[in-house]
Amino acid sequence: MNSRLRYQRARARAEEQARARRKAWIRSGRRISRALYPGETLNLSPYQITLLPRSSLIDSPDLLIDQLRLFRKQIEMRRNVLLNMRDVRDIGSDAIAVILACLKSAVSRISVYGRWPSSQIAIAKLVNSGFPQQVSTRVNFPISENAMLLFAVDRRVLTQKAREIALFALRHSRPECCDDLILDAIAGTIGEFMQNTYDHAVLDSFGQEPPLADDRMEWVVHAEFVPETRVTHISFVDLGVGLLGSIILRNKVLATQLAIGMKNDSAIVGKIMRGEIKVPSRTGDPRRGVGLPLIHKHYESKHIGRLIVISNRAFVDFERAGQPRDLRIPFPGTFMYFEVRPTDGQPA
Repeated sequence: MNSRLRYQRARARAEEQARARRKAWIRSGRRISRALYPGETLNLSPYQITLLPRSSLIDSPDLLIDQLRLFRKQIEMRRNVLLNMRDVRDIGSDAIAVILACLKSAVSRISVYGRWPSSQIAIAKLVNSGFPQQVSTRVNFPISENAMLLFAVDRRVLTQKAREIALFALRHSRPECCDDLILDAIAGTIGEFMQNTYDHAVLDSFGQEPPLADDRMEWVVHAEFVPETRVTHISFVDLGVGLLGSIILRNKVLATQLAIGMKNDSAIVGKIMRGEIKVPSRTGDPRRGVGLPLIHKHYESKHIGRLIVISNRAFVDFERAGQPRDLRIPFPGTFMYFEVRPTDGQPA
């Protein structure tokens, strides 16, 4: 037997042993024992995340947040994901915005595969939301004229884009409205969402802005008009440390006072939004730090409808007043939502 043949057989045995060890490791379910290089993914079958028949962050927050955290975990492990929507029968605009934010955060890190819903109603809602234009599909879906989407592109507040979304909302939900005050209120609310996110979407776990801050700014603004109700749903999602998380990292004194005074995160966020708790801006300028109370004033003035804030364990729905409740599973970031309704100010 010549040396070349011996080498080939030895190499074949070594490769077979390596495959056997790999299979045993996969069956054991253990995590990888070394750090992955940037861009490297685990050579495993995609991790399947199955969405519930009714997916909504507003109506079923804990269930959707649990799936979101699983998704983020797979990104950290560099493992590809299969997003299974086969059983989805109803999906809200808020859930679509969260999914798009997750998909955006996964770009260049992992591959995400998907299965479309079997329900035609769910497919119609996804098409109306503009979701097919943001993913690769084997079917050419029609382009939705009832949706607008904006991803984080830099560290500026995109005033013109915020105004375009406000015009989109008024054109669809209030076509007879020509009040610049309402237009400025809607655009200002979206602009405050963008400005506020710099305080908690850019921070790392040590409260510092990383050198490549834009890589951490994974926020999405999604606006969708529903023709049946004539309501435009506007969702803002960022996947940072959260509203209360930024206070803990930036202002230890205020965080300690809040922890002593109130144990309910939702109560704290509600008081911050109403201006009852003053949160200093990161610049230290006393004239700043009024953005969140200004959003609440727009809501009280009926310029925007149904204001909801979800961040960390806080869930605050200002339209449905009552005892504030905390989430069982904390939301990894901040979700803000409001509606633009017909001129009577009530849901159609």
